[in-house]
Amino acid sequence: MPSGDTTPATGLDPSAFAGQQLAEFMSFVTGQPDPELAIRRGVERAAEVIEAEVACIFRAGVEPVTIGFPANSSPALAARLAGVERGSVQLPGLGDCAVTREPLGEDRREWLVVARMGTADFSLADQDLLRGMARAIGLARDMLARRRLLECLSEIQRRIARRDVIDEIVRLIVDGGTELTGSDMVLLLQAEEDGQGPPRVRASTGLRLDALASLESGGQVARMTDRAQRDSRMVVIEDYQTELTGAPELKAEGIRSLVAVPVRADDSVSAVLLAGTRAAERRYSDSELDALRTFAEHAGMALADAELVADTRFRSLHDALTGLPNRTYLAERLDKVRAGGVSVLFIDLDGFKRINDSLGHGTGDQLLVAAAQRITQCVRAEDTAARLGGDEFAVLIETSDERVGQRVARHILAEFERPFPIAGRDLVVRASVGLAVSQCPDDDPLADSDLAMYEAKSAGGGQLSAFAPTMRKRAQQRLDMETQLPLAAANGELFLEYQPIRDLRTGSVVMAEALIRWAHPERGRLAPSDFLPAVEGTNQITTLRRWVLETACRQVVAWQERAPGLSPRVTVNLSAVELHSFDVVDAVASTLGATGLPAGQLVLELTETALAESLERAADSLTALRSLGVLLAIDDFGTGYCSLQYLKQFPIDYLKVAETFIADLSGPSPDLRMFRAIAGLGASWGIEVVAEGIEQESQLSLLRELGCEYGQGFMLGRPMHADALARSLSARAEIVRT
Repeated sequence: MPSGDTTPATGLDPSAFAGQQLAEFMSFVTGQPDPELAIRRGVERAAEVIEAEVACIFRAGVEPVTIGFPANSSPALAARLAGVERGSVQLPGLGDCAVTREPLGEDRREWLVVARMGTADFSLADQDLLRGMARAIGLARDMLARRRLLECLSEIQRRIARRDVIDEIVRLIVDGGTELTGSDMVLLLQAEEDGQGPPRVRASTGLRLDALASLESGGQVARMTDRAQRDSRMVVIEDYQTELTGAPELKAEGIRSLVAVPVRADDSVSAVLLAGTRAAERRYSDSELDALRTFAEHAGMALADAELVADTRFRSLHDALTGLPNRTYLAERLDKVRAGGVSVLFIDLDGFKRINDSLGHGTGDQLLVAAAQRITQCVRAEDTAARLGGDEFAVLIETSDERVGQRVARHILAEFERPFPIAGRDLVVRASVGLAVSQCPDDDPLADSDLAMYEAKSAGGGQLSAFAPTMRKRAQQRLDMETQLPLAAANGELFLEYQPIRDLRTGSVVMAEALIRWAHPERGRLAPSDFLPAVEGTNQITTLRRWVLETACRQVVAWQERAPGLSPRVTVNLSAVELHSFDVVDAVASTLGATGLPAGQLVLELTETALAESLERAADSLTALRSLGVLLAIDDFGTGYCSLQYLKQFPIDYLKVAETFIADLSGPSPDLRMFRAIAGLGASWGIEVVAEGIEQESQLSLLRELGCEYGQGFMLGRPMHADALARSLSARAEIVRT
């Protein structure tokens, strides 16, 4: 367009024509794919419309966008032109040129500058059109930058929602901040959890690795970000080179303008987003500062969510009480390393339930924490100790060398020989340990070590057992029995035998112990020890015991009808599960009522271990049972945990002395002294003594001399069917000839 305020050839009003041109120009620049291209194409089109030979976008400290500049011209030429508000400038190769400028925004920091050959000044129409195009370029650039910002933020939000790796998300934030603010450097600095030491760089652009390493190890960066963290506000430093407390690493990198934006996560400042530029006189615009604030907000969201995810994952993979990895963590770790060969220790605390029930769950929890600490101290740094649940622990040893596993296991066993000082007591708790070694990915060393631990516990506990394939067969048999046992009674496979307990003075049968048997369709006749361990601790054991109780009570009633006045009492074993169940008293009372057996004809036997597992509960149950009129006996007395003083608080009628004390009663043996003490104790407290396991004449004679009232053993009668025992009830059974 020629200079002057002439009317266009179209005949349109100049202002209307300029408005149409601006509308087309605005549509053109906003249609560009990104802000940089919008500026480049906008400058080109503005120069074309104004018929200017030279044009540029100038902003202090930023590389100018130039059109028509002489070859090899420096950015200083653009600065020189931008310094002329309106006038004439001598340009190399072009001579005198008229120059004018218009700002791209209200802050008047960025200019659209044009120069046209000749000295004729730009017309008012040219100036208005140029002003409109400058604003259009600025608006288009901001709009496209905003759109790009929204796209970047949307991607960040999608990554946060997807719970992507936090390092990838913060990298995206730093890259976006660099791109959309034109920064030469962007860092995300995160404070250490304990607040000690300099913050660490989570992600960065624009700095060399050695500068980053020096920055992390130095203290200046912490002081530099103190203000942003302490005041929780953005800090802008326009001349960083003169900042007294500035980090020397950043100064050496030439950083001149610096912005520190606090990053808030969970209502506290946990990080700082730093953005910097190297160009002199470069200043961040309001829109760039707003973009940095927005990136800092998203960094806070990402870090808070990552912390939540990490905490949730940690909780899902670790035991809340001991802090050890849990079963899930151990399984994941095992899957990762099993291909190289591993060993697994399965650890179970012996007698933990007894302590937990007698001293309370608080003491039990303290014991578990102390046990976890001792186990952890015994393992190597590369191995994993875990709590599987309850009082079960495991150790994953990353080698298939069995000697290493045995060495760790022996160390653990030795540690558990030392008392645990807890709650003002020295608690002695040993451990049963199972060891399984795996060199094949198809093995299941955790399950195999569990089987081995079961063998160690069955052998008495406090020892190590190595896995053998035969253990799987025995475990399968136990599982089969557990599955088949509920149907055994209905199929008539379960039956009772009765072992007589005789008066050692008269030889008459005064009691008979009911013993369950299983006529297994495949394995033949099974003793209780062959199948009861498979269901100990389950509801099935209670069902079986109550079947035994009812069957035995009905049998005594049948004996009474067959031989009135000669019927013995029947003794029935009561398990720890039954003793501590809340309905045991009702169950016994109901059985007595249903069978018609007088309560005084029933003797309930229980072990010392069953008593000791919960003394308070045992005392309540035994007192209630005794009030029904039934009699109570302690079986295998002398082999368990029971203290003699417990006999004062329990309403016991019989002490059945374990056969281990009867086996060798000759001479001044410890067993003889022990039996004398037990017999004397029973006599002083009005408790009758029953000697178990009598198999020799010499034992019988000595027991009679010691004044023992009752005895049980193969010499006095093996377990027999009810009919066989009934035949002996009609006549006195002589034990020895007189």
